[in-house]
Amino acid sequence: MLAQCLSLVVRSALILLAAEMLRRLSRRSAAHDRYQIVLAAFGLLLIWPLLSATIPMVAIPLWPTLPAAGGVTVQQTAMVIRQARRMGNSLPWALLLWAAGVFLVLLSLVLGYVKAWRLAKHAIPLTDARWNDLLVELSRKVGLVKMPVLLIPEVPVMPLTFGLWRPKILLPAECHTWSDTRSRMVLLHELAHVKRRDILMQVLATTASA
Repeated sequence: MLAQCLSLVVRSALILLAAEMLRRLSRRSAAHDRYQIVLAAFGLLLIWPLLSATIPMVAIPLWPTLPAAGGVTVQQTAMVIRQARRMGNSLPWALLLWAAGVFLVLLSLVLGYVKAWRLAKHAIPLTDARWNDLLVELSRKVGLVKMPVLLIPEVPVMPLTFGLWRPKILLPAECHTWSDTRSRMVLLHELAHVKRRDILMQVLATTASA
């Protein structure tokens, strides 16, 4: 099992390295294309354990196998058995340590979701005509069929997008005083998050990291 875990770590590192190299080589491409490369890499990381368990493994030796110098003695056999027992005894602790890491990483994701959900729950809809007209215009520009809801939380926040199936854009209360140029830039930025489903990307990335 230890060998399988190490193999999974190495293969995952190679996937991320390949994705990073492709992303750097695609600097002149559109940001959407580079985004798709990273998204595909994290998606592959999530399904790789399943692929490793179902696809037959082909062993490719990196160096020739050396012939044995002689027979295996009883002392050598006993030493291998003792080492295997020590590894078996230490496995539950390693498993618990790994599970704790998974829990902490996923906990940060859950806490962030709960915080954003509470902000959206107690927020008030933004009914300003200027903002709603701008929302309709820019939603059509980026190709959104279902427009998000504009909300103003009770506490000061930075502009953020929340929700996958029912997206919401949270704006600070002082957005009423922003210029048309700033309002357009901020809203277009948040609508791009909605269009690309960046929240799903964040969930995939955090889950793969966990």
